[in-house]
Amino acid sequence: MEKASTLVSRITFIAVLVLMTVLATSLTFGQATYTWTGAIDTNWQSSGNWSPTRTSPNIADTLVFDGAQTNQPSDTINVTVARMLFTGFVQINMANRGSGAGNAGGVSIKCTGGSPDAFHINAGVTVIFSSTLLTSTTAAIDSIVMTSGGTGGNVYGTLKMVGRLQLKSDNTSSRLYFQSGSVCVDSMITGAIFGVAATAYANGVEFLAGSQFWIYRSSNPFQQAAPASLVIFNHGSLFRALSSNTPVFSGRTYGNFEFRRVTDAFAPFNVISPAISALDANVDTLRVPLATDTLNFATNTGTLFVKGNIEAVGVIRWAAGTKPVVFAGGIEQKIYASSPNAGNLSFTNGDSVRAGSTVHLINTIKIPTGKFSDVAGILNPDTATLAGAGTLRVDSGGVAQVLSATYAGNYTQTSTTLTQAQLLNTTERARRMYQAPYHMQILKSTAALPQASLEQRPWADNLC
Repeated sequence: MEKASTLVSRITFIAVLVLMTVLATSLTFGQATYTWTGAIDTNWQSSGNWSPTRTSPNIADTLVFDGAQTNQPSDTINVTVARMLFTGFVQINMANRGSGAGNAGGVSIKCTGGSPDAFHINAGVTVIFSSTLLTSTTAAIDSIVMTSGGTGGNVYGTLKMVGRLQLKSDNTSSRLYFQSGSVCVDSMITGAIFGVAATAYANGVEFLAGSQFWIYRSSNPFQQAAPASLVIFNHGSLFRALSSNTPVFSGRTYGNFEFRRVTDAFAPFNVISPAISALDANVDTLRVPLATDTLNFATNTGTLFVKGNIEAVGVIRWAAGTKPVVFAGGIEQKIYASSPNAGNLSFTNGDSVRAGSTVHLINTIKIPTGKFSDVAGILNPDTATLAGAGTLRVDSGGVAQVLSATYAGNYTQTSTTLTQAQLLNTTERARRMYQAPYHMQILKSTAALPQASLEQRPWADNLC
Protein backbone atom coordinates (compact mmCIF):
# COMPACT_ATOMS: atom_id res chain seq x y z
CA MET A 1 0.00 0.00 0.00
CA GLU A 2 2.82 2.33 0.95
CA LYS A 3 4.70 1.52 -2.26
CA ALA A 4 1.59 2.29 -4.31
CA SER A 5 1.18 5.65 -2.60
CA THR A 6 4.81 6.52 -3.25
CA LEU A 7 4.42 5.55 -6.91
CA VAL A 8 1.37 7.81 -7.30
CA SER A 9 3.24 10.74 -5.72
CA ARG A 10 6.17 10.27 -8.10
CA ILE A 11 3.87 10.09 -11.11
CA THR A 12 2.07 13.25 -9.96
CA PHE A 13 5.39 15.06 -9.47
CA ILE A 14 6.61 14.06 -12.93
CA ALA A 15 3.30 15.14 -14.48
CA VAL A 16 3.59 18.59 -12.87
CA LEU A 17 7.16 18.97 -14.17
CA VAL A 18 6.10 18.00 -17.67
CA LEU A 19 3.18 20.46 -17.58
CA MET A 20 5.43 23.30 -16.39
CA THR A 21 7.95 22.51 -19.13
CA VAL A 22 5.24 22.52 -21.77
CA LEU A 23 3.88 25.86 -20.56
CA ALA A 24 7.34 27.41 -20.44
CA THR A 25 8.16 26.13 -23.90
CA SER A 26 4.86 27.42 -25.22
CA LEU A 27 5.52 30.86 -23.77
CA THR A 28 9.04 30.95 -25.17
CA PHE A 29 7.94 30.01 -28.66
CA GLY A 30 5.07 32.54 -28.34
CA GLN A 31 7.48 35.47 -28.01
CA ALA A 32 7.83 37.32 -31.31
CA THR A 33 8.41 40.78 -32.77
CA TYR A 34 5.93 42.24 -35.26
CA THR A 35 6.18 45.50 -37.20
CA TRP A 36 3.06 47.38 -38.27
CA THR A 37 2.88 47.88 -42.06
CA GLY A 38 -0.79 48.68 -42.61
CA ALA A 39 -0.37 46.97 -45.96
CA ILE A 40 -4.04 45.94 -46.21
CA ASP A 41 -6.04 48.52 -44.23
CA THR A 42 -6.20 50.17 -40.79
CA ASN A 43 -7.49 47.13 -38.89
CA TRP A 44 -5.21 46.27 -35.96
CA GLN A 45 -6.57 42.70 -35.93
CA SER A 46 -5.78 41.92 -39.58
CA SER A 47 -2.79 39.59 -39.52
CA GLY A 48 -1.64 40.86 -42.93
CA ASN A 49 -1.10 44.36 -41.55
CA TRP A 50 1.90 43.09 -39.59
CA SER A 51 5.30 41.82 -40.66
CA PRO A 52 5.77 38.94 -40.29
CA THR A 53 2.11 37.96 -40.54
CA ARG A 54 0.64 38.04 -37.02
CA THR A 55 -1.67 35.05 -37.09
CA SER A 56 -1.47 34.19 -33.39
CA PRO A 57 -1.29 37.31 -31.19
CA ASN A 58 0.42 36.60 -27.88
CA ILE A 59 0.77 38.58 -24.67
CA ALA A 60 4.56 38.10 -24.94
CA ASP A 61 4.75 39.89 -28.33
CA THR A 62 6.77 43.02 -29.06
CA LEU A 63 5.09 45.50 -31.42
CA VAL A 64 7.23 47.89 -33.46
CA PHE A 65 6.07 51.04 -35.27
CA ASP A 66 8.78 52.31 -37.61
CA GLY A 67 6.93 55.05 -39.54
CA ALA A 68 6.97 53.16 -42.85
CA GLN A 69 3.32 52.10 -42.71
CA THR A 70 0.83 52.44 -45.57
CA ASN A 71 -2.15 52.95 -43.20
CA GLN A 72 -2.33 54.17 -39.62
CA PRO A 73 -3.63 51.51 -37.19
CA SER A 74 -7.08 51.56 -35.63
CA ASP A 75 -7.62 49.48 -32.48
CA THR A 76 -11.14 48.41 -31.49
CA ILE A 77 -10.31 45.70 -28.93
CA ASN A 78 -8.43 45.42 -25.67
CA VAL A 79 -4.80 44.49 -26.30
CA THR A 80 -2.08 43.05 -24.04
CA VAL A 81 1.52 42.77 -25.22
CA ALA A 82 4.96 42.74 -23.64
CA ARG A 83 6.43 45.79 -25.40
CA MET A 84 5.63 48.66 -27.73
CA LEU A 85 8.61 50.24 -29.52
CA PHE A 86 8.28 53.41 -31.61
CA THR A 87 11.11 54.20 -34.03
CA GLY A 88 9.06 56.29 -36.50
CA PHE A 89 5.89 58.36 -36.68
CA VAL A 90 2.54 56.65 -36.10
CA GLN A 91 -0.98 57.68 -35.13
CA ILE A 92 -2.85 54.95 -33.29
CA ASN A 93 -6.60 55.53 -33.35
CA MET A 94 -8.39 53.93 -30.44
CA ALA A 95 -12.02 53.35 -31.39
CA ASN A 96 -13.88 53.94 -28.13
CA ARG A 97 -17.20 52.12 -28.12
CA GLY A 98 -19.01 54.85 -26.18
CA SER A 99 -21.33 54.54 -23.20
CA GLY A 100 -24.25 52.62 -24.70
CA ALA A 101 -25.38 49.13 -23.82
CA GLY A 102 -23.88 45.97 -25.21
CA ASN A 103 -20.41 46.37 -26.65
CA ALA A 104 -19.74 49.70 -24.92
CA GLY A 105 -16.57 50.70 -23.12
CA GLY A 106 -13.09 52.09 -23.50
CA VAL A 107 -10.27 50.37 -25.37
CA SER A 108 -7.06 49.59 -23.48
CA ILE A 109 -3.54 48.71 -24.58
CA LYS A 110 -1.51 47.10 -21.80
CA CYS A 111 2.25 46.65 -21.83
CA THR A 112 3.38 44.05 -19.33
CA GLY A 113 7.13 44.50 -19.69
CA GLY A 114 10.20 43.43 -21.58
CA SER A 115 13.84 44.38 -22.04
CA PRO A 116 14.81 47.17 -21.71
CA ASP A 117 11.35 48.67 -21.15
CA ALA A 118 7.68 48.06 -21.90
CA PHE A 119 6.97 51.33 -23.73
CA HIS A 120 9.64 53.22 -25.66
CA ILE A 121 9.61 56.24 -28.01
CA ASN A 122 12.91 57.10 -29.68
CA ALA A 123 14.30 60.64 -29.78
CA GLY A 124 12.98 62.67 -32.72
CA VAL A 125 9.91 60.44 -33.11
CA THR A 126 6.31 61.70 -32.76
CA VAL A 127 3.60 59.28 -31.63
CA ILE A 128 -0.10 60.18 -31.49
CA PHE A 129 -2.73 58.24 -29.58
CA SER A 130 -6.17 59.45 -30.63
CA SER A 131 -9.56 58.45 -29.25
CA THR A 132 -12.54 58.53 -31.58
CA LEU A 133 -14.58 59.63 -28.57
CA LEU A 134 -13.95 63.37 -28.25
CA THR A 135 -16.83 64.92 -26.35
CA SER A 136 -18.54 62.48 -23.97
CA THR A 137 -17.88 62.94 -20.27
CA THR A 138 -19.57 59.69 -19.21
CA ALA A 139 -18.16 56.99 -21.46
CA ALA A 140 -15.28 54.81 -20.34
CA ILE A 141 -11.90 56.32 -21.20
CA ASP A 142 -9.42 54.66 -23.56
CA SER A 143 -6.09 53.91 -21.90
CA ILE A 144 -2.48 52.92 -22.40
CA VAL A 145 -1.18 51.15 -19.29
CA MET A 146 2.21 49.96 -18.13
CA THR A 147 1.17 47.20 -15.76
CA SER A 148 2.47 46.24 -12.35
CA GLY A 149 5.54 44.03 -12.40
CA GLY A 150 6.58 45.30 -15.81
CA THR A 151 9.61 47.34 -16.84
CA GLY A 152 8.02 50.77 -17.25
CA GLY A 153 8.72 53.06 -20.14
CA ASN A 154 10.93 55.81 -21.55
CA VAL A 155 9.90 58.64 -23.86
CA TYR A 156 12.69 60.49 -25.66
CA GLY A 157 10.54 61.92 -28.47
CA THR A 158 7.05 63.49 -28.57
CA LEU A 159 3.87 61.84 -27.32
CA LYS A 160 0.51 63.46 -28.16
CA MET A 161 -2.73 62.38 -26.52
CA VAL A 162 -5.93 63.45 -28.30
CA GLY A 163 -9.54 62.90 -27.17
CA ARG A 164 -10.50 60.91 -24.06
CA LEU A 165 -7.35 58.99 -23.22
CA GLN A 166 -5.27 58.11 -20.21
CA LEU A 167 -1.61 57.18 -19.88
CA LYS A 168 -1.03 55.19 -16.71
CA SER A 169 1.85 53.39 -15.07
CA ASP A 170 1.97 51.35 -11.88
CA ASN A 171 4.86 52.86 -9.96
CA THR A 172 5.56 49.77 -7.86
CA SER A 173 8.01 48.63 -10.50
CA SER A 174 7.18 50.30 -13.80
CA ARG A 175 7.38 54.09 -13.75
CA LEU A 176 7.10 55.91 -17.11
CA TYR A 177 9.91 58.46 -17.59
CA PHE A 178 9.87 61.46 -19.91
CA GLN A 179 13.53 62.00 -20.62
CA SER A 180 15.38 65.26 -21.43
CA GLY A 181 14.27 66.55 -24.84
CA SER A 182 10.90 64.77 -24.74
CA VAL A 183 7.49 66.44 -24.99
CA CYS A 184 4.10 65.19 -23.79
CA VAL A 185 1.17 67.07 -25.33
CA ASP A 186 -2.14 66.69 -23.51
CA SER A 187 -4.88 67.60 -26.02
CA MET A 188 -7.63 65.75 -24.21
CA ILE A 189 -11.06 67.31 -24.29
CA THR A 190 -12.03 66.12 -20.80
CA GLY A 191 -10.60 63.87 -18.13
CA ALA A 192 -7.16 63.58 -16.55
CA ILE A 193 -4.29 62.33 -18.69
CA PHE A 194 -2.50 60.24 -16.06
CA GLY A 195 -5.66 58.71 -14.62
CA VAL A 196 -7.72 59.44 -11.55
CA ALA A 197 -6.84 59.18 -7.88
CA ALA A 198 -6.05 55.46 -7.82
CA THR A 199 -3.30 54.65 -5.35
CA ALA A 200 -1.87 52.05 -7.71
CA TYR A 201 -0.75 54.77 -10.12
CA ALA A 202 0.78 57.21 -7.57
CA ASN A 203 4.04 58.73 -8.88
CA GLY A 204 3.71 56.47 -11.92
CA VAL A 205 4.82 59.16 -14.41
CA GLU A 206 7.92 61.30 -13.99
CA PHE A 207 9.17 64.26 -16.04
CA LEU A 208 12.94 64.60 -15.81
CA ALA A 209 14.98 67.79 -16.27
CA GLY A 210 14.76 69.02 -19.87
CA SER A 211 11.38 67.37 -20.58
CA GLN A 212 8.15 69.29 -21.30
CA PHE A 213 4.47 68.80 -20.52
CA TRP A 214 1.95 70.86 -22.53
CA ILE A 215 -1.62 70.90 -21.25
CA TYR A 216 -4.53 72.26 -23.28
CA ARG A 217 -8.05 71.62 -22.02
CA SER A 218 -8.04 68.66 -19.65
CA SER A 219 -8.08 68.39 -15.88
CA ASN A 220 -5.51 68.65 -13.10
CA PRO A 221 -2.86 65.97 -13.84
CA PHE A 222 -1.90 65.50 -10.17
CA GLN A 223 -5.38 64.19 -9.18
CA GLN A 224 -4.52 62.88 -5.73
CA ALA A 225 -4.83 65.01 -2.58
CA ALA A 226 -1.60 66.96 -2.04
CA PRO A 227 1.15 66.14 -1.44
CA ALA A 228 0.34 62.77 -3.09
CA SER A 229 0.34 62.81 -6.89
CA LEU A 230 0.07 60.67 -10.00
CA VAL A 231 2.88 62.59 -11.69
CA ILE A 232 6.24 64.11 -10.69
CA PHE A 233 7.62 67.27 -12.34
CA ASN A 234 11.31 67.39 -11.55
CA HIS A 235 13.57 70.42 -11.23
CA GLY A 236 14.37 71.65 -14.76
CA SER A 237 11.26 70.23 -16.45
CA LEU A 238 8.68 72.56 -18.06
CA PHE A 239 4.93 72.66 -17.38
CA ARG A 240 3.33 74.76 -20.14
CA ALA A 241 -0.26 75.75 -19.33
CA LEU A 242 -2.15 76.36 -22.57
CA SER A 243 -5.55 75.84 -21.01
CA SER A 244 -8.46 77.85 -19.70
CA ASN A 245 -8.61 75.36 -16.84
CA THR A 246 -7.04 76.73 -13.66
CA PRO A 247 -3.77 74.96 -12.80
CA VAL A 248 -3.31 73.58 -9.28
CA PHE A 249 -0.57 75.21 -7.18
CA SER A 250 -1.45 74.63 -3.54
CA GLY A 251 0.75 71.84 -2.21
CA ARG A 252 2.33 71.20 -5.61
CA THR A 253 5.88 71.20 -6.96
CA TYR A 254 6.69 72.20 -10.52
CA GLY A 255 9.87 72.59 -12.49
CA ASN A 256 9.54 75.64 -14.72
CA PHE A 257 5.96 76.92 -15.12
CA GLU A 258 4.77 78.88 -18.15
CA PHE A 259 1.35 80.31 -19.01
CA ARG A 260 0.86 81.02 -22.72
CA ARG A 261 -2.40 81.93 -24.43
CA VAL A 262 -3.54 79.74 -27.31
CA THR A 263 -5.85 80.90 -30.11
CA ASP A 264 -7.60 78.09 -31.94
CA ALA A 265 -11.11 76.90 -32.73
CA PHE A 266 -11.96 77.43 -29.08
CA ALA A 267 -12.46 80.90 -27.61
CA PRO A 268 -9.10 82.47 -26.69
CA PHE A 269 -8.38 82.98 -23.01
CA ASN A 270 -5.90 85.37 -21.49
CA VAL A 271 -6.19 84.99 -17.72
CA ILE A 272 -5.77 82.09 -15.30
CA SER A 273 -6.18 82.50 -11.55
CA PRO A 274 -4.60 79.71 -9.50
CA ALA A 275 -4.74 79.68 -5.70
CA ILE A 276 -2.03 78.97 -3.13
CA SER A 277 -4.13 78.15 -0.11
CA ALA A 278 -2.93 76.51 3.11
CA LEU A 279 -0.27 74.33 1.46
CA ASP A 280 2.89 75.93 0.04
CA ALA A 281 3.88 75.68 -3.63
CA ASN A 282 7.29 75.29 -5.30
CA VAL A 283 8.37 76.34 -8.78
CA ASP A 284 11.62 76.90 -10.65
CA THR A 285 11.12 79.76 -13.13
CA LEU A 286 7.70 81.44 -13.35
CA ARG A 287 7.11 82.76 -16.87
CA VAL A 288 4.40 84.63 -18.84
CA PRO A 289 5.98 85.21 -22.29
CA LEU A 290 3.09 87.00 -24.10
CA ALA A 291 2.19 90.62 -23.27
CA THR A 292 -1.57 89.96 -23.51
CA ASP A 293 -1.64 87.19 -20.88
CA THR A 294 -2.12 87.39 -17.10
CA LEU A 295 -1.16 84.91 -14.39
CA ASN A 296 -3.20 86.02 -11.40
CA PHE A 297 -2.63 84.29 -8.06
CA ALA A 298 -6.08 84.76 -6.58
CA THR A 299 -5.45 83.37 -3.07
CA ASN A 300 -2.18 83.63 -1.17
CA THR A 301 -2.51 82.09 2.26
CA GLY A 302 0.25 79.66 1.33
CA THR A 303 3.82 80.56 0.33
CA LEU A 304 5.16 80.41 -3.22
CA PHE A 305 8.82 79.32 -3.21
CA VAL A 306 10.61 80.38 -6.41
CA LYS A 307 13.91 78.68 -7.21
CA GLY A 308 14.52 80.24 -10.64
CA ASN A 309 13.55 83.49 -12.35
CA ILE A 310 10.36 85.49 -12.56
CA GLU A 311 9.91 86.50 -16.22
CA ALA A 312 6.87 88.68 -16.92
CA VAL A 313 6.43 89.89 -20.48
CA GLY A 314 2.74 89.54 -19.64
CA VAL A 315 1.26 90.21 -16.19
CA ILE A 316 2.07 88.28 -13.02
CA ARG A 317 0.21 89.51 -9.98
CA TRP A 318 -0.78 88.43 -6.50
CA ALA A 319 -4.02 89.15 -4.71
CA ALA A 320 -3.72 90.48 -1.16
CA GLY A 321 -2.79 87.71 1.23
CA THR A 322 -0.60 86.85 4.18
CA LYS A 323 2.46 85.20 2.62
CA PRO A 324 5.28 86.78 0.58
CA VAL A 325 7.00 85.30 -2.46
CA VAL A 326 10.17 83.53 -1.25
CA PHE A 327 13.28 83.33 -3.44
CA ALA A 328 15.10 80.15 -2.43
CA GLY A 329 17.09 79.00 -5.45
CA GLY A 330 20.61 78.98 -4.05
CA ILE A 331 21.67 80.55 -7.37
CA GLU A 332 21.36 83.99 -9.00
CA GLN A 333 17.67 84.50 -9.70
CA LYS A 334 16.52 87.28 -12.03
CA ILE A 335 13.31 89.30 -11.84
CA TYR A 336 12.39 90.54 -15.29
CA ALA A 337 9.34 92.51 -16.40
CA SER A 338 8.95 93.76 -19.97
CA SER A 339 6.60 96.16 -21.74
CA PRO A 340 3.83 96.81 -20.86
CA ASN A 341 4.85 95.59 -17.39
CA ALA A 342 8.30 97.16 -17.10
CA GLY A 343 8.48 98.77 -13.68
CA ASN A 344 5.03 97.49 -12.72
CA LEU A 345 5.71 94.07 -11.23
CA SER A 346 4.28 94.41 -7.74
CA PHE A 347 4.86 91.92 -4.92
CA THR A 348 1.54 92.59 -3.24
CA ASN A 349 2.48 90.63 -0.12
CA GLY A 350 6.19 91.39 -0.19
CA ASP A 351 9.08 89.05 -0.90
CA SER A 352 11.94 87.35 0.87
CA VAL A 353 15.46 86.44 -0.30
CA ARG A 354 16.64 83.43 1.67
CA ALA A 355 20.20 82.98 2.91
CA GLY A 356 22.36 81.47 0.17
CA SER A 357 20.22 82.94 -2.64
CA THR A 358 20.88 85.97 -4.84
CA VAL A 359 18.15 88.02 -6.52
CA HIS A 360 19.13 90.26 -9.44
CA LEU A 361 16.63 92.96 -10.46
CA ILE A 362 16.50 93.55 -14.21
CA ASN A 363 13.54 95.94 -13.81
CA THR A 364 12.06 97.98 -10.99
CA ILE A 365 9.70 96.12 -8.69
CA LYS A 366 7.18 97.50 -6.22
CA ILE A 367 6.73 96.72 -2.53
CA PRO A 368 3.41 98.12 -1.25
CA THR A 369 2.85 100.00 2.01
CA GLY A 370 3.12 97.79 5.06
CA LYS A 371 4.94 94.98 3.20
CA PHE A 372 8.60 93.98 3.33
CA SER A 373 11.38 92.95 1.01
CA ASP A 374 13.35 90.82 3.46
CA VAL A 375 16.94 90.06 2.49
CA ALA A 376 18.82 87.27 4.27
CA GLY A 377 20.78 86.40 1.11
CA ILE A 378 21.91 88.92 -1.52
CA LEU A 379 19.75 91.52 -3.29
CA ASN A 380 21.37 93.06 -6.37
CA PRO A 381 19.15 95.82 -7.79
CA ASP A 382 21.82 96.74 -10.36
CA THR A 383 20.51 99.93 -12.03
CA ALA A 384 16.89 99.07 -11.13
CA THR A 385 15.17 100.08 -7.91
CA LEU A 386 12.73 98.93 -5.30
CA ALA A 387 9.71 101.19 -5.65
CA GLY A 388 6.54 101.66 -3.62
CA ALA A 389 6.16 102.66 0.02
CA GLY A 390 7.12 99.31 1.49
CA THR A 391 10.19 98.43 3.56
CA LEU A 392 13.56 96.98 2.56
CA ARG A 393 14.74 94.91 5.50
CA VAL A 394 18.27 93.51 5.36
CA ASP A 395 18.63 90.75 7.94
CA SER A 396 21.82 89.84 9.78
CA GLY A 397 24.11 88.18 7.24
CA GLY A 398 22.14 89.58 4.32
CA VAL A 399 23.50 92.01 1.74
CA ALA A 400 21.84 94.64 -0.45
CA GLN A 401 24.21 95.59 -3.28
CA VAL A 402 23.43 99.01 -4.71
CA LEU A 403 25.37 101.10 -7.23
CA SER A 404 26.21 104.38 -5.51
CA ALA A 405 24.49 106.55 -8.11
CA THR A 406 21.32 104.43 -7.95
CA TYR A 407 21.44 104.34 -4.16
CA ALA A 408 21.71 108.11 -3.80
CA GLY A 409 18.62 108.75 -5.89
CA ASN A 410 16.40 105.92 -4.75
CA TYR A 411 17.32 104.61 -1.29
CA THR A 412 17.43 106.51 2.01
CA GLN A 413 18.42 105.80 5.59
CA THR A 414 17.26 108.08 8.37
CA SER A 415 18.59 109.28 11.74
CA THR A 416 22.26 110.24 11.50
CA THR A 417 24.12 111.72 8.53
CA LEU A 418 26.94 109.47 7.38
CA THR A 419 30.49 110.81 7.35
CA GLN A 420 32.58 110.90 4.19
CA ALA A 421 34.73 108.07 5.61
CA GLN A 422 31.65 105.86 5.93
CA LEU A 423 30.63 106.66 2.36
CA LEU A 424 34.02 105.55 1.03
CA ASN A 425 36.07 107.58 -1.41
CA THR A 426 34.18 107.92 -4.70
CA THR A 427 37.24 106.83 -6.68
CA GLU A 428 37.33 103.41 -4.98
CA ARG A 429 36.36 100.39 -7.05
CA ALA A 430 36.06 98.05 -4.10
CA ARG A 431 32.93 97.08 -2.21
CA ARG A 432 32.29 97.58 1.47
CA MET A 433 29.53 96.29 3.69
CA TYR A 434 28.41 98.39 6.62
CA GLN A 435 28.83 96.64 9.94
CA ALA A 436 25.84 95.12 11.70
CA PRO A 437 23.06 96.00 11.99
CA TYR A 438 23.10 97.89 8.69
CA HIS A 439 24.48 95.42 6.10
CA MET A 440 23.88 97.81 3.20
CA GLN A 441 26.55 97.21 0.58
CA ILE A 442 27.40 99.98 -1.89
CA LEU A 443 29.15 99.18 -5.18
CA LYS A 444 31.33 102.17 -6.07
CA SER A 445 31.09 104.02 -9.35
CA THR A 446 32.62 107.26 -10.64
CA ALA A 447 29.39 109.14 -9.93
CA ALA A 448 29.39 111.46 -6.95
CA LEU A 449 27.51 110.24 -3.90
CA PRO A 450 25.55 113.19 -2.43
CA GLN A 451 26.16 113.03 1.31
CA ALA A 452 22.96 114.85 2.19
CA SER A 453 20.78 112.09 0.78
CA LEU A 454 22.09 109.40 3.10
CA GLU A 455 21.10 108.85 6.71
CA GLN A 456 21.19 105.81 8.97
CA ARG A 457 18.60 103.81 10.83
CA PRO A 458 18.45 100.17 12.06
CA TRP A 459 17.92 97.50 9.39
CA ALA A 460 14.42 96.63 10.55
CA ASP A 461 13.13 99.99 9.37
CA ASN A 462 15.15 100.73 6.23
CA LEU A 463 12.60 102.34 3.93
CA CYS A 464 12.72 101.94 0.19
